[in-house]
Amino acid sequence: MGGLDAARARITDAMLAATVVLAAPAWALSTLASVRDGIPLITWAGTLGYAWILLVRFAPGVGTPVKAVSLVVVMHVVGLSLLLGLGPGGPGVMWLMGGTVTASALLRDRALRVAFAAQILHLVIVSAIYVATPTVAYVFPFTPMGWLATAAGSVLLGGALAVAVGRLVGDLAQVIDGLSVERTLLREETLRRARLEAELEQRVAERTSALAAANADLERFARAVSHDLRTPLQVISGSAGRLSLQLPPAVPPQAANLRRIEDAVERA
Repeated sequence: MGGLDAARARITDAMLAATVVLAAPAWALSTLASVRDGIPLITWAGTLGYAWILLVRFAPGVGTPVKAVSLVVVMHVVGLSLLLGLGPGGPGVMWLMGGTVTASALLRDRALRVAFAAQILHLVIVSAIYVATPTVAYVFPFTPMGWLATAAGSVLLGGALAVAVGRLVGDLAQVIDGLSVERTLLREETLRRARLEAELEQRVAERTSALAAANADLERFARAVSHDLRTPLQVISGSAGRLSLQLPPAVPPQAANLRRIEDAVERA
């Protein structure tokens, strides 16, 4: 799972968890109010929507796309039920806008376009119902100009928020992708340096071993040469000693040379 997909999964789970907790009292109060006022559409829409949210939240193996689409669909269903049950007021419009903005944050561009088109379609359907049933008394009274302003404002504001959130998510995706690339490059560079250091250590070990072998060979050669030359040098030293004994005292230079020969043999 990529960085952006992982972020979307965490956001989706957080939104589901918050919805489960916060929607419980709202669902209970709206159900009591709708039952009291005789608006079964809101009761059924709210109950089924909350039950579906509980199912996708706690059922094992539900993927992130299903969770995200479920959130968006439930928001649109609840918004549509509020518009049909209460009339052209703010609660239903806000739920539709919330569904579109949620789609821009949790889903990809194609799903966002579908959610935005669904918002417009719901507003058109509700507008047609309002016009076709002018005698129905809603909690929020219907006036053509007021509803037109509310619907148009919801479309413009919902679209603007969706575009802004989508752009923010896109920028976040670029940042995450950039960090992923940098992390990959850093990991590759670290591995490359580790390989180079291992190769260097291996070469140093090989050179050290070769140098030690060469030094051992040189020591063996030196000992062999020293052993081979010792007998001739001893012969030369003995001959020089006998010559120095045979020379008369009147030739000191020759005697000095012979002593130097004997000293050199002893040092060797």
